[in-house]
Amino acid sequence: MKEKIIVYGGRKYYSNPKGYFYDNRNKALHRQVWEDFHGAEIPEGYAVHHIDGDNRNNSADNLECILRSKHQSDHMKERWEKYPEKNKKNLDLAREKAKEWHGSKEGLAWHKENGKKSYKNRKKDKLVCIYCGKKYEAFGGMYCSNSCFQRKKYADKSYHEERKCLFCGKTFKTRRGEDTKCCSGKCGAKLRWSRS
Repeated sequence: MKEKIIVYGGRKYYSNPKGYFYDNRNKALHRQVWEDFHGAEIPEGYAVHHIDGDNRNNSADNLECILRSKHQSDHMKERWEKYPEKNKKNLDLAREKAKEWHGSKEGLAWHKENGKKSYKNRKKDKLVCIYCGKKYEAFGGMYCSNSCFQRKKYADKSYHEERKCLFCGKTFKTRRGEDTKCCSGKCGAKLRWSRS
C-alpha cells in the first residue's frame, strides 16, 4: 500500500494525486531533501528531478538538480512516447482551438496590439548591398534599393529572355513572365490589324 503521509525533518508531507509529497507550506519533499543533502537552495531556473522516474522515491541519491527547461523537455518527450495517440489527439484539438481563437475578434485584437509592440522594438540590421556595395540599414534584405535589385537581375540575364516577333520575325528581349509577342508597338499594331 502506498504511503499517504511521510514525516521528514519533523514535518509531515502529504501525497497529492500525482504521488508527490508536499507539506502545509506547499514545499515539495524532493526539493527539501535535495537542499538538505547539498546544503544549498535550488538555483533559480533549476528543478529537482527523480532519476529513476519514481516520484515517491525521495532518497538523496535519486535526486538531481537540472535546468527547468531540460526537465520539462525530458518529461514531455517521455509522455509523447508513452501516449502517442492521446498526445496527437490533444495536439490536433489544441490546434483547432488555437485556429478559432486567432481568428476571433479577441485574437485579432491581440495580434494587432502585439504586432505594433514588436514592430516598435525592431532594430534595423546594418547591411551591405550585394550589387553596388553601399552600406545601408533595413529589416533584412540583400539590396539597398529596388533599382539595384533590377540591375542585378538584368546583369544576370535571368530577368529577360529572347523571343521572336510574331509579325516581323526579328529577335528581341523582354521581361520573363510578360505576354509580349512583338518587338515593338508598330509590329504589335500591324499584327492586330492582320488578324481582324
